[in-house]
Amino acid sequence: MRREKKEMLTAESLEYGYIPVDAVAKKETVKVFAFGEEIVPDDFTIAGEPIFSKVKTLLYSWKKKQELREGRTEPSIEICYEEYTAEEIMGLFAEEAISDSCKFKGLSPEEETKEKFWEAKKNFDTVEGIERSLADLDTFWKMLKERNLCAQFKEIDFLLGEFVVFGKYYLDRYGQILKIENVNYVQEEPWIPKVCGRNEFDVITNSYSVSEEIMLLPKSGESCACCGRKFEMADLENGLEEIYLLDSSEMAHKKCYENFYRQLEIENITGIVDMAYLEKPKMELIPNRVNHKSRIPWFVFHTSDGDIIIGHKSEEEDAISIEWQENFKPFNMAIFNSEKTDKWQDSQTKSERKKGNVIPCYAKRGILADSEGKAFSYLKIVSLVVNGKLSSDEIKLLCCEQLPMDFLILDALAEE
Repeated sequence: MRREKKEMLTAESLEYGYIPVDAVAKKETVKVFAFGEEIVPDDFTIAGEPIFSKVKTLLYSWKKKQELREGRTEPSIEICYEEYTAEEIMGLFAEEAISDSCKFKGLSPEEETKEKFWEAKKNFDTVEGIERSLADLDTFWKMLKERNLCAQFKEIDFLLGEFVVFGKYYLDRYGQILKIENVNYVQEEPWIPKVCGRNEFDVITNSYSVSEEIMLLPKSGESCACCGRKFEMADLENGLEEIYLLDSSEMAHKKCYENFYRQLEIENITGIVDMAYLEKPKMELIPNRVNHKSRIPWFVFHTSDGDIIIGHKSEEEDAISIEWQENFKPFNMAIFNSEKTDKWQDSQTKSERKKGNVIPCYAKRGILADSEGKAFSYLKIVSLVVNGKLSSDEIKLLCCEQLPMDFLILDALAEE
């Protein structure tokens, strides 16, 4: 049983973490202890390296930061596992080889095992063998596993061949599968073989790069987390950019996930507006006004007070843009004087916006909310103002920053 002190590494996508190991691990024997407590892997790489979900990875990183703050710098993870011996690996390949008693006649058991290994090697270290593995995900994964096991041989003096699959995946000499990026082909419409050697790929390309990040691929029988359809080799052929990694244990087709994300955005934004407007106003989807290529839409809500355009500034930020349109009832933007955020009106120049000048008029007026809670507050206070639910004295105090906005909103909600 091997014992190794390690740290958990985080993938560039930040969707999962993994622990590199020094030998090929028998995954059924792997035990991982972080900060003295056992954590169970969600999956394993081809080489038997344990993979952990986004949540487990975040929990580990938070605890690790605390340890470093306290001056403890030693590795925080102990991983224990049984490794495959060279004899076991050779035996696995020998079982896969075509048995021909005449071919191996007169050989010692050790020599026969070696010969069977070289026979089996044709299935994962030749163009023809790798092409055969593309029949389905099961045979493809089997081929990748055999290449990785083969790369661990210390007793046999050879390196694996280098191949490119679908023009998208690089099988290196160390048994890894890596992603090919930024490909610039010699011809505008090149013919790309399903499998070719590295040298042949170099001939048909001017340049390309190879990502060194560990790749998670859908396995045989694994289904899209959104639509439920099982992944196929066709999905790999289309490229990993068409597969979205939710975390270490779930994947989805890109289109399926974008639809899910779009519906989630609709649910979130309509939920905010429905809290401010009990009438549940009708709405329309419009293209994202910040990034037209974004998968999340913006919204036009047709309220009883007029139209409001709302949308997240980006997928990565919580900030929500709210803009009351020309047909919206008039109100003085000074009610937001206490809010230290971006505000605007059509009639203002950028320099006037910076000075905080406001003009009550039938014009587009907008504000940037830094959270969903703030977005609700802004929508609700404007609704109260334009519908005469606040007294003139309350509005004056609000504009002079002498009366908290949230106090007025809570008071109004209590009356509703």
